[in-house]
Amino acid sequence: MLRREGLCSSHLTAWRAADRAGEALTQRRRVASAVFKALAPRGAALERALAQARRRANRAELLIDVPKKFSQPIRLTLPPLDASR
Repeated sequence: MLRREGLCSSHLTAWRAADRAGEALTQRRRVASAVFKALAPRGAALERALAQARRRANRAELLIDVPKKFSQPIRLTLPPLDASR
């Protein structure tokens, strides 16, 4: 089964020794935290860009709804946008 997965028994021996020494998972965590720290500024920038895009989309929806809301009290019917003149 090990050969089928591309592993040798020496890999298991090395992993077991590292596990006994307490180094098996600590190396993996250090790498993951280093990668996370390297990507954190990009993630923060993307979060800010997403928040800005959402604010702009909400503002655009409000601007589109304003004529509809003002025409309702006076019962004015607005023509559809795709209607030809």
